Amino acid sequence: MNTVLKTLIAASLAAAFGMANAAGSASLTTGGYAENFDSMGTTSATPNGWSVFVGASGTDKYTWETAISADGVANMVAAGSALSVRTSNFSSTTTGNNGFNAFLPGNTADRLLATSPTSIAGTALQLTLQNDTGSSFSQLALSYDIYRFRTVSSAEVLPGYGLFYSLDGASWTNAAAFNPTAAQMPYNSTGATTMSGTLDLGASVAGGSTVYLRWSDDNGTPTSPDQAIGLNNLSISAMPVPEPESYAMLLAGLGLIGFAARRRKAA
Repeated sequence: MNTVLKTLIAASLAAAFGMANAAGSASLTTGGYAENFDSMGTTSATPNGWSVFVGASGTDKYTWETAISADGVANMVAAGSALSVRTSNFSSTTTGNNGFNAFLPGNTADRLLATSPTSIAGTALQLTLQNDTGSSFSQLALSYDIYRFRTVSSAEVLPGYGLFYSLDGASWTNAAAFNPTAAQMPYNSTGATTMSGTLDLGASVAGGSTVYLRWSDDNGTPTSPDQAIGLNNLSISAMPVPEPESYAMLLAGLGLIGFAARRRKAA
């Protein structure tokens, strides 16, 4: 993707992205976390916990032609200017400083957070999520829609959003199972692709600790302008780590089943 300033179809992150990045964390409770971005409306307020990052200065815009690297995501910096509010549908001619707040075609109430890559290395939509479930977890159940707003003349190098996660905000890991394929994100049509599954974080996240998620959009060739895509209808739920006594009960149960099976066989 190339040549237009990275467009973020979204509500303005307050007055500037620096303020947005200080907005704090969203809360993940026992009831989960859900966000459809409709609260953005035609104002400049985005949901708490969301911020926007761009490729570090000096990073070539074609760096992510074959893959979005974890190092590249880790080196991204907070976007340096405010988004503007947009109250008309996104079109192929839409350009601007950093972004817009747009709505789904035909429904001005249905908002979303989105990007349309340009002359920078890439853009990421970040959610900072605090564990307020009251217990530890090591996996998250995720579901969200990626919308395609604009068709382009040729296939994207890396279609859709590549999902990365971090437990410290410094080192990042790609959740490869959530990287859309070209078949899932066709370049020559508009519409929505639902991504869902289980994200294994590789470590236990204690209560009160934070998980960071970044939906990263590349800026490689060949298309210009890029296909505009957006994130919508996100839901997240924690999958608690079983307590030691739960393991013991499970093993005991399995033992009883095995014992009963052996008795039946012996009879």
